[in-house]
Amino acid sequence: MNTTTEFREGDLVEAVNGDTVIRGRLARDNFANDLGIRAASYNLRPLARDGFTITVIERAMPELPTDHGVYQAANGTTWTLFRNGDWFDNGDGSIAVQWSAHEFADTHGVLPFVRLEPVSVTAKKVLDALGEYLDGQLTGRTKNDIIGHLRDEFGVTDDSK
Repeated sequence: MNTTTEFREGDLVEAVNGDTVIRGRLARDNFANDLGIRAASYNLRPLARDGFTITVIERAMPELPTDHGVYQAANGTTWTLFRNGDWFDNGDGSIAVQWSAHEFADTHGVLPFVRLEPVSVTAKKVLDALGEYLDGQLTGRTKNDIIGHLRDEFGVTDDSK
């Protein structure tokens, strides 16, 4: 692995170039806008550019939602988080499978989650945002600019259903 897009904050990585080995957890370096090995203060892009082979030793545990509710996973399945912290894979609706948080490795292809909410809640958010724009925040913008901004803000894509 030699591209920084394959890594995420919190991963344990090892960078090797000949006899030189640098190992540590990745943290965001806001100044360089890059991930870097926290303890050693090395950013990944320069290491890769200098010929280091960078390998993930251990994936960081992805952050999971903590508010109970129903979520849609990246792979399109729906999941429910109960107040007691139990996760259930709703599958096709015929059966629910219980999971614990530590079983949510990225290998399941479910992350990230998007919280599903009633249409009325989303509609209120859209109308409130539209009201702000109509009150003058987007002076000089066209209708298409405003609609495009709202589409981006609320995650609407051409293939949204």
